[in-house]
Amino acid sequence: MPTDPDPSVGLCSTVDEEKLRTFGEAWEIPPDRRYAAHESMLAAEDLDVVSVGTPSFLHHRHVVDAATSAAIPRPIPFVAPVTMADSPVKS
Repeated sequence: MPTDPDPSVGLCSTVDEEKLRTFGEAWEIPPDRRYAAHESMLAAEDLDVVSVGTPSFLHHRHVVDAATSAAIPRPIPFVAPVTMADSPVKS
């Protein structure tokens, strides 16, 4: 896998429009690369890395959505709490 010598945040997703705008502007993410729904982002983009920073009660669903998305290359290394071990992600 090629290594990007200058990695950057290329897009973002959040349902909070104000946070989406603020984060996008702070990281210089073009408005067309800011998604109000993670499902739209996963369907539209070819991603190298996904960082899920949602509240605990949403985190599992978002990780599973990303891991089972065609947007993420395989294999998928990720760290999860031991409590999630009984619900493995199948690719």
